[in-house]
Amino acid sequence: MKKRWLLIVLTAVNILLLIASIFCLVRTEQNNKYFNSTNTDIDYYECGNGKAVLTLHENKEVTLIFGNKSVKVVDAYQVTGREEVVSVVKFIREYTRKNGLEIQRSNTQIMGEYRLHNILYSFGYKGKQTGDADIDYVSDSRWYVNAVSSVFGWVGV
Repeated sequence: MKKRWLLIVLTAVNILLLIASIFCLVRTEQNNKYFNSTNTDIDYYECGNGKAVLTLHENKEVTLIFGNKSVKVVDAYQVTGREEVVSVVKFIREYTRKNGLEIQRSNTQIMGEYRLHNILYSFGYKGKQTGDADIDYVSDSRWYVNAVSSVFGWVGV
């Protein structure tokens, strides 16, 4: 009798893992579709000292402050739509490339960290720190931020 229940539990766990894997695959494919299909025209202006203002759809503006090792997206919680977040990530990659800065992180890792900031902010967790998204070009110094950001990027949150 115990073996039968163990078999049922293991089967249920495997089915849940399969469903979760399919969900992650679909979400990642959707994110890749957004990365490859969003408008390549980037409308922005520079304010000096590494500060740039990106204009998104419906004239929503996002301020980004670029440093040698990271970029700060000011009030990142105001940009939550998938297409808008993808536009911000694409802009970060394009701007750093044009200015000779190297980003070693993938788009999904950057997007995952951005989403992590948004989720934490929406839950009211340390609003002053999570309101702005400080995204490092190589990796965050905190291992747990890297781990959660990677998972969020893979899952397509």
